[in-house]
Amino acid sequence: KKRVRRSGNTRLVHHANLLIDHTGWARRQANNSGDGFPGMDPTNERTVFEPDDGHFLFWKPGGSSYVEPDGFAWKLDPGNELVLNTHMQPSGKPEQVRPSVGLYFTDKPPQHFPMLVQLEHDGWLDIPAGVSNFRIADDFRMPLNADVLAVYPHAHYLGKLLEGFATLPDGTRKELIRIPDWDPAWQGVYHYREPVFLPKGSVVSMRYQYDNSTANPRNPNSPPKRVVGGDQATEEMGHLWLQVLPRGDGDRRRELDEAVVRHRVEKYPEDLPAHLQLGALLLARSDPAEALKMGEAAVRLQPENAETHKLFGAALDALGRVADAAAQFQIALRLKADDFDARFNLASVLVKLGKLDEASEKLRNANAAANPANIGYDSVGCAVHVDPLQFNRPRLTELTWTSDIFEYSDTPAGSSPFKLNVDSTYVRFTGRGFGPNDRGAALTIAAVIQNAGHSFEDDAIGKIAPFRGLGIYLSSLQPALSDQQHGVRLNAPAAAFPKFGRFFENVNGLGFSAKNIYSRQTLATPSPDKPISIQWIVRKMATTTTPPANLSKNLAGEWIALSGRFVRWNFQIAIDGAAFDVADYYLPLEKAEFISAQDPLSLVPEHFGSATQLLQSQPTRVKFRDLWASD
Repeated sequence: KKRVRRSGNTRLVHHANLLIDHTGWARRQANNSGDGFPGMDPTNERTVFEPDDGHFLFWKPGGSSYVEPDGFAWKLDPGNELVLNTHMQPSGKPEQVRPSVGLYFTDKPPQHFPMLVQLEHDGWLDIPAGVSNFRIADDFRMPLNADVLAVYPHAHYLGKLLEGFATLPDGTRKELIRIPDWDPAWQGVYHYREPVFLPKGSVVSMRYQYDNSTANPRNPNSPPKRVVGGDQATEEMGHLWLQVLPRGDGDRRRELDEAVVRHRVEKYPEDLPAHLQLGALLLARSDPAEALKMGEAAVRLQPENAETHKLFGAALDALGRVADAAAQFQIALRLKADDFDARFNLASVLVKLGKLDEASEKLRNANAAANPANIGYDSVGCAVHVDPLQFNRPRLTELTWTSDIFEYSDTPAGSSPFKLNVDSTYVRFTGRGFGPNDRGAALTIAAVIQNAGHSFEDDAIGKIAPFRGLGIYLSSLQPALSDQQHGVRLNAPAAAFPKFGRFFENVNGLGFSAKNIYSRQTLATPSPDKPISIQWIVRKMATTTTPPANLSKNLAGEWIALSGRFVRWNFQIAIDGAAFDVADYYLPLEKAEFISAQDPLSLVPEHFGSATQLLQSQPTRVKFRDLWASD
């Protein structure tokens, strides 16, 4: 909840920022050398939604640490990397800087989820010599009600008048900050005594004025010369950062982030990272048609970049254009042969095309494509084919299959305890539609066998110590539904082997609560001679308007009552013949009943999570068998 940074030499360090890297992008920019890399504004070309930590992790000489209020702690996950971005000042000779970072921890989980919103227009910065009133501007419309908690303006030595203000929907102007005589030596983060409320529709404005004349005593050039935007102190910048806390329940950063990235795309139509980010956000909220536009634009901007073809392919796949998606993933692999995500996505669409041998080959070679910067796992050709004649039945009510595990790797001691999914299989309940007139993403529950060497809290037992071993995991993650519209009941007693439990989590910081069932005890060590056999049975049960209490929690950890008509889906698991009635998942009737001949209840092999979050070099072998359905 508090952090301290010291540069080690305040004479050489002008200021420093701490960045949180969730996906390994910084290490890739440094070519995995560990020696760092130059630049004040590292760019993360991300194709998954990755919210920032929401706090100013900023230091300058003379600054003081800021203690966050309760509920504002920020979370570090295993495998995250801290990137120290240090802005140096030359001394004319070789120097050594030894920075340090101090982290202060709390046992109180985050309950509030702020986000840093940046206004800027560096693209306008081209200041002729002698001009004393060069101006830049930027305006951003708030997509939701929010409070502004802090502000951080930034410019270099030509900055003169720096203003930030908001125009409310009724025309009222609220000042956020005004510095009439900017001095970069005194820059810093300003925290408001009381939050500044901005209703939805408010326009936040940045107005900066620069003085590139001889009248500016801080002008680094004598005589003045043309100055453009850039990272160096002899260049210029114009940024206004706001710490914004959206009002409302849960984590609403994704909605705010989408508006920020849309604004950047409109401002800089040639900005590739912005196109990739917006495309990922649109896919995450099940808008593949709009994501397709971002993918097309990204490929047009950089046709030799594998990330652009991955985004384009993912949007095509989501729209059902499977053959076109396969072509894009193949291009991505030609451009970057070791890209695990492209290889796995290509295998997935080959399964849909019925090209099972090709899919198996891609999956079988997935582990060979993994490297320390992009870690994968070996699925060994687990391509599951669903026979349309057997599964395309509107009244399909039961699905059964068996997964035989021949080998898996336990979490090594001391390693990052991410989930390793041995068999990651989504059970789809609505095909691809939420109804005859809604062809959005399907409701799914992930039935996963995983290496669960990590710790978490459940609502029955409390905090669990880390354990080593293979476990069972069921999850309902429904971005299209509110916490009132889906929930889960644990049927298996907590004491039953392998000790089942339930917990609710904000998965990957996406801003909605997943409803999870898990086991937390080892299932022993399998072998080809003595595999672990997991039989799954999923049944569609009765419709109800009175589901039991305590089935859902929001991101604040509060129980939320379900409201509406629900279909109950029952999960039973037999582990080496020992059967357990594990859980009931409740999905809304209007979302779970539309199963057409084209969109059956189905079992879909799926890569669960980002490849960069999985453990390295994990040999796993799984075989599906006994796949059948009943109506």
